[in-house]
Amino acid sequence: MGLGYVLCSSMMMVVNKLALRAFPYPSSLMALQFLVSAVVVRGLGVLGQLECAPLERERVRAFWIVPLVFEVAIFTNMKMLQAASVETVIVFRTLVPLITSWADAAFMGREAPSTRSALSLLAIVLSALGYAGTSSGGLRVDVWMWAITYLTVLAFEMVYVKHVRRAQSRRNSRRNSLGAISAQFCAMI
Repeated sequence: MGLGYVLCSSMMMVVNKLALRAFPYPSSLMALQFLVSAVVVRGLGVLGQLECAPLERERVRAFWIVPLVFEVAIFTNMKMLQAASVETVIVFRTLVPLITSWADAAFMGREAPSTRSALSLLAIVLSALGYAGTSSGGLRVDVWMWAITYLTVLAFEMVYVKHVRRAQSRRNSRRNSLGAISAQFCAMI
């Protein structure tokens, strides 16, 4: 399952980069992708091939911001892909664990990274800065703007989803299907 996610995630970045070259409208491209995803999920649910949790008012109220932030993350990813290479997006994406580990410790009461982990995170940051400093043409202001926005949104999404899921699991012992909820939310819109 994890390998499938990695393959899909990395391929989507390359496919989106190619799609943006042919169709340079990130908002429209993203809307089309969400529409197709929602139709496929809804269709598989109707055909009984996919178990979709029904939308419940309490769950929607708790999770409404998750699909919104997810959409903003996808949009910033598209804008970054439009402004920079796939490699640059990957380099900046590797910085997300640095932010989330700090945010987990600061806002969720989790343990701060150990010295060894902190040194590894520092190595990631230094490597990313080294890449940025040596990339051909350097990094433009628009790339930095989208990169910082992308990092912030991804880190917020990851920490917030953990917070919401933890709060939901306290209230409800059933497992929540975040992917199905997000897709159904997009289908409702």
